[in-house]
Amino acid sequence: SNEQAQEHASVLMQNLSMDATNQIKIARDGGLPPLIALLRSPNEKVRNHAASALQNISINPENELTIVQEGALPVLIATMTTNDDFLRNCVMAILRNITLHPENKVKFVREGGMPPLVSLIRSLEPSVQEQAAVILRNLSVNVQSKVRIVKEGGLVPMVGLLRSVNLKVQESAVIGLRNLSTDPENEEAIVRESALVPLFALLRSPHEVIYEHASIVLRHLSINAQNKADMVREGGLPYFIALLRSSNEQAQE
Repeated sequence: SNEQAQEHASVLMQNLSMDATNQIKIARDGGLPPLIALLRSPNEKVRNHAASALQNISINPENELTIVQEGALPVLIATMTTNDDFLRNCVMAILRNITLHPENKVKFVREGGMPPLVSLIRSLEPSVQEQAAVILRNLSVNVQSKVRIVKEGGLVPMVGLLRSVNLKVQESAVIGLRNLSTDPENEEAIVRESALVPLFALLRSPHEVIYEHASIVLRHLSINAQNKADMVREGGLPYFIALLRSSNEQAQE
């Protein structure tokens, strides 16, 4: 049957796409459109094998833009909130990979990716939350996306992730905030969304990369006149004084 042929072909592509050279050849020789189309297949096995192949192909930086140019983004965004755990994990991994490309960061936000991403950040499933946090971190690097992330409701869940017990999630959130905090339009918004207290707490994290990024966020926020008073009123001074005694030169700075 046609469905069986698709299943065999998608398994074959999944296997072939494990090879780095094949990843580029599949994308170059027209393999992407049929794989993208199979993400909508009614057959669960076909969908999942196609998604797995696309995940492998997206690992290669040369394919990040090509995947989007071949029309994958609307399908991927629509599939983010599927109840199929395997498919969703593949789709999130693909998005994590392709949002490393500067052009894709803008396209993802423009094509409506933020609302489903925000809902996934609130997921109780650690692996889903972790992938979503990395995608949000990737997006926050882009100048155009910085303001859009805040306008489209991405700031509140990002601040919430600072309290996560998952260190990878915590790290992605604080790096994302560091990126957002470089935009003057976001300085007051970050403080308004109650980010100060969790950021202060991260200054005492035993993990250098986390407290270093937290100190950079606070440094950016302290440029704003209103934030200066808020930071002292919210109890930041003891944390900052302790930071002066830190052995980390960047944190001291």
